[in-house]
Amino acid sequence: MTPPRRLLLALMALAAPLLFDGCTGRPQTLSIGVLVAQSGPSGARGKDLLQGAQLAAEEINASDFRLDGQPLHIEIRATDDKGEVEAAKTQARDLIDTGVGAMIGPVNSNQAAAVIPIVAAKGLPQMITATSAALPGLGQGNVLRLLANDDMQGRAIASFAAETLAARRIALIVENSDYGHGLKV
Repeated sequence: MTPPRRLLLALMALAAPLLFDGCTGRPQTLSIGVLVAQSGPSGARGKDLLQGAQLAAEEINASDFRLDGQPLHIEIRATDDKGEVEAAKTQARDLIDTGVGAMIGPVNSNQAAAVIPIVAAKGLPQMITATSAALPGLGQGNVLRLLANDDMQGRAIASFAAETLAARRIALIVENSDYGHGLKV
């Protein structure tokens, strides 16, 4: 199973109660809002996340996937927040107004901090790739951070540097913020 598909399946599991309210046996559609920068400095990262979600949706839709015995169709609704806080907030509200059952994004911490309370107020599951470890706390138990914890990321970077780069010495710079707080040196 591809990583994007695993992520989408996890999001679907979180959104399942929304899908089966008044279930009729017809194929259910889960609309997932993908609120990411597709232009600007974070555009490449946002496009990668969007393309991963689209690929996962295509795979799931082609596989006659069923959730609790009911056929399921995934629909991706994407927007470009350009990495701008106000655009992200407006687009989050617009996606919610169109009836999305879950949200992926934003990719940057500033946008995520502004959007999480909006999505949480509607009780929708949300997955973010923003790096700030404190962001899930802004939600109401609805936010999943799609990054390994900071200790795992540190080990992975150190392993890469030692094994792939054959580095003998590594400098570790830890900023005194949410990003560097709690790192074990």
